[in-house]
Amino acid sequence: WRSSTGAAEGLRTLGQLADLADMLSYPIEITALDIALAGVIEAALRQQKTFGAAETRLIDRVIAVSSDERKRCRWWVAPEVVTLLDAAEKSGIAATAKK
Repeated sequence: WRSSTGAAEGLRTLGQLADLADMLSYPIEITALDIALAGVIEAALRQQKTFGAAETRLIDRVIAVSSDERKRCRWWVAPEVVTLLDAAEKSGIAATAKK
């Protein structure tokens, strides 16, 4: 998931790769441990107002996984998950991310 370009450009490429993997029936497993991916999405959420369809699908997947992790682990959640959910909430993408 490492991106050599800026977060917004990296997110576009990652979204397209995730869509391609889904089309080939080899979906990419996303976990709350994917902190590099969470970092790319967090940076993009903080920089950019609109996203393409592939980017939005990937963002939604990562936010859903992160939200589930936060609900599952009441006592401790990785700081990267917390900052991602905060960025999502501030951008209006995940109004219920902290609940």
